[in-house]
Order: sequence, then C-alpha cells, then structure tokens
Amino acid sequence: DMQPRLSPDGKYLAYRTTLKDETDGKFKEYIRVTEFSEGKAGKKILEIQANVPRIRWLPDSSAIIYEKGSAENLFKLDLKTRTETQISDFNLKADTGDFVWNQTGRKILAFRESQIENLVLIRDMSDVEGQ
Repeated sequence: DMQPRLSPDGKYLAYRTTLKDETDGKFKEYIRVTEFSEGKAGKKILEIQANVPRIRWLPDSSAIIYEKGSAENLFKLDLKTRTETQISDFNLKADTGDFVWNQTGRKILAFRESQIENLVLIRDMSDVEGQ
C-alpha cells in the first residue's frame, strides 16, 4: 500500500515506495514527494529512506508528517528546507492509530493504543521550532 496523499493545495503528491538499494541489493522503504499536475505525478521534489505506515500533510502544504521508530514518534519533514524534526516525544511503545492536524496547523491530535490502555493526545504546536 503506497498510501498516496495529495497536498491540501493540490500541488504535491507524497507516497511510500519500495526501491532496491544498488549498494547492497536489498529492498528499502522510502517516502517520495513529487510535483502533481494534470492528474499525475511529475518531478521528484524529495525522497528519504523511511519505513512509515502513515503520511499526512500540514494544512498549508509546507511539510509532511509521519511516524517512525520503535515508539512511533511523529516527525515533520519540511519541503523547503528538507529538514526532519521530531515533533513528539513518546517513550511508550504503542501503536499510533492515526493523527490529524487542526485547520491552522498549530495543533495535532494523535490517537495511540497499547495493550494496557488507549491514549488520545492533543499537542499545541506553537512551541515547536519552525512553526
């Protein structure tokens, strides 16, 4: 499942893909962002190696958010600067059911579940650098 996600402004397409690494011959997971126009993907904007289950866009289409790592922390990848910033600090290994931004892109709601309990987290993103 490639999990394709069109940016809110309709200009970009983010999706997961599997590519063969030429150096070791192993298949690896990547996130790829391409331009999107006339109903199809165009020029590749960026690509990073990451095995992630979900990709979401910020409401202003400036970055994608995804989860990775053993605690499934959330990371932001800025399209202009191409920098990755960790935006959550979960230390409990739990499954992130899903996450969604509010309309301003200043708060994120993440639903996480473990075998012990269910958690719903709301974070004010105004204290995160680069916002």
